[in-house]
Amino acid sequence: MDHLYTASRNDDLYVRQNAYTYEGPSGYVSPTQVAGTTPLHRFWNAGIQDHFYSINQSEGLAAGYTYEGVEGYVWI
Repeated sequence: MDHLYTASRNDDLYVRQNAYTYEGPSGYVSPTQVAGTTPLHRFWNAGIQDHFYSINQSEGLAAGYTYEGVEGYVWI
C-alpha cells in the first residue's frame, strides 16, 4: 500500500484522482528552508506504484525511482 506525504495543498486534486485516503498529519515539515532544516526529496516508482522519501537525493535515484522534487524541509 502506497502512502503519499505532502506539504502542498496543491496535491489535493492528485490525492482525489488517485484514490488516496486522507489520514491526517504524520509529522511536520517546513514549506520553505529555515535554519536547521534539510530538503526532503520525493520520488515515484510507477512500476510498483510506490512513493519514496529521503533526505539523500541519490538514494531514490539509485533505487530506480523517478525524482519528483523537494517536498518540504525537515529538522534532522
